[in-house]
Amino acid sequence: MDRPIGLLANKYFLAYCAKSSAYSLGYTLTMITIQAYAFLISRSIIFAGIVLFIEYGIYSMTFLAGPTLDRARDKRFILAAS
Repeated sequence: MDRPIGLLANKYFLAYCAKSSAYSLGYTLTMITIQAYAFLISRSIIFAGIVLFIEYGIYSMTFLAGPTLDRARDKRFILAAS
C-alpha cells in the first residue's frame, strides 16, 4: 500500500470510516434534538441556553480539570468516581 489510493481499497478502513461517520451524524442529531425539545417544551430561549450550557459548556471546560487529575497518584479512584 505505497499509494494513498490503496487505503481506500482496504475494507477495514472503509468500515471504520463508515462507522465513524454514522456515529458523528447520530451524535449531532441527538444534540440538535435535545435543544429543539428544550425550546419546544419551555418556549424559552433562556432555558434552551441553560440546556446548551449544560450540554456543551461543562464538557468543554473539562480541559481545566484535566492537568490536575493527571497529576493524581491514585488514578483508580478517579476512574471509579467518574
